[in-house]
Amino acid sequence: MLGWVALAYIAPALDPDDAATEDGGWSPGWQLIAAEAFRRFATKELTKDELYPRPF
Repeated sequence: MLGWVALAYIAPALDPDDAATEDGGWSPGWQLIAAEAFRRFATKELTKDELYPRPF
């Protein structure tokens, strides 16, 4: 979870919905983290606010 939130701060222009696309700007390592976040969202381990974190 902390790694996922850290990505939102490191690269705020990245859209989580683009993580699975080749031209989404996500590096292969970060795509793995995004896939895990979406898996956890599907199993209700993450809320929508956690899936789409925004810097404060």
